[in-house]
Amino acid sequence: MQGLKQDVSRAWLMATGAAIIALLAGSKVMAQETPTELQPLVIQGSQQKSEDNGTAPVKGYVARKTTAGSKSDTPITEVPQSVSVIGQQEMQDRGITNKVDETLRYTPGVTAQPFGNDGDTDWFYIRGFDATQSG
Repeated sequence: MQGLKQDVSRAWLMATGAAIIALLAGSKVMAQETPTELQPLVIQGSQQKSEDNGTAPVKGYVARKTTAGSKSDTPITEVPQSVSVIGQQEMQDRGITNKVDETLRYTPGVTAQPFGNDGDTDWFYIRGFDATQSG
C-alpha cells in the first residue's frame, strides 16, 4: 500500500514538472530590437547658505544651528546628543497656539499629560522619567 502511494506521488510530480517545462519552452520571449536612447539629463543645484546663529528664529522647519548641548553656536549635526528644535513656522502650520504641552507632542521621547482636573498644569515625561525629578 505504501509503495502504491509513493508511485502515484512520483508520477504526479513528474507529470507536473513536465507540464511546467513544456509551458516554459513553448513561450516566446518578447525583447526589444533596439535599445531606447534617452536625452541627457542635467541636474543643477545650489546649497542654501544659512547665516543664522544658534539663537536666531528657525527659518522653515529645519534648524541648522543651536546653542543647546554645547553653549556655543554649533551646527546641530555636530552636537553629540539628541536635540529637537520646533520652530515658529512648524507651530503655526500645526495649529499650536501657545501651550508648551501642544508643542512637545511633536518632540520624540517627550510626553505631556494633564495634571489631574487642572487643565493649565501638565506632567512632562522625558524618555520615561518625570521632568521634575532630579538626581
